[in-house]
Amino acid sequence: MEETLYFAYGSNINLEQMAHRCPDAQIVGPVTLENYELRFRGSGFATVTPKKGSVVHGLLWKLTPESERALDRYEGYPRHYTKEQVSVRTADGAAVSVMAYIMAEPMCRQPALPSPYYYRAIQQGFEANGLSVESLEEAWNRTIDEVWSGKVDRPQKRNMATSPMSRPRGNRQTWQNLWNVPAAPRKLGCRSVEAHCILFLWQGLSCHDLIGVGAWRASG
Repeated sequence: MEETLYFAYGSNINLEQMAHRCPDAQIVGPVTLENYELRFRGSGFATVTPKKGSVVHGLLWKLTPESERALDRYEGYPRHYTKEQVSVRTADGAAVSVMAYIMAEPMCRQPALPSPYYYRAIQQGFEANGLSVESLEEAWNRTIDEVWSGKVDRPQKRNMATSPMSRPRGNRQTWQNLWNVPAAPRKLGCRSVEAHCILFLWQGLSCHDLIGVGAWRASG
């Protein structure tokens, strides 16, 4: 039975979630992917993109064929994520060729903030495996900057120049007052809530309605 070495950098770093998704998977250990950068794309899920000089921290797993098939279903392979071979570096400096799920086109081009629940699941995985959360926080803040600067695809059916939803309502203090959402990621500035609200408003949705129905706890 051939097993697959798999590089996890998103929610599959979370040990509890992986125990549920792939109970037969075995941890090999922490590894790094050099010359790549962690990003949040599509519907706010993690992916990695090439960037010289950057490093993505992650966890190496050994997957049975059954575990890999389970992850294929969970990751939406091949529509939402593709599989690619990448070279990771172990703690002792050895280079190992492994499989990684990479977000597919065109979703990988669309910056989008992760839900607080999804972000926290990754953060907990980083902490449980002794990985630095710095690159994770950088990815979050980078995505906020992209969203806040307008690098978001607007809905095509709406005239964004005239629609009341075409720009954020209220001011920064309004968004900051929403920071007390229980599921919000910790250790991060309140502008993350601003960006979440902006995304929802671009889509013609109410932040308060979304909070009320628990949309902040989107799965992933």
